[in-house]
Amino acid sequence: MLFRIAHNKDLEEIHKLATHSGIGITTLPKEKEILAERLAWSSRSFDTKVKAPHNEYYFFVLEDPKTKKLLGTAAIEASI
Repeated sequence: MLFRIAHNKDLEEIHKLATHSGIGITTLPKEKEILAERLAWSSRSFDTKVKAPHNEYYFFVLEDPKTKKLLGTAAIEASI
């Protein structure tokens, strides 16, 4: 398995995972617009040189390297 940064191109597969997830998984909302916003937020966070945690959000996916299928997600919100 490959644990990697989530990219905007992953939105459709992440949304599929979200629609199959249970209630209460805050890192995986079912609304595609919110997922897109989080992917953009994550991208900005990775592009920022951080001196101290503030409002960064880091979104990751678990990918099967053979099939390229996404199997899971994880996120870190730096200010929590």
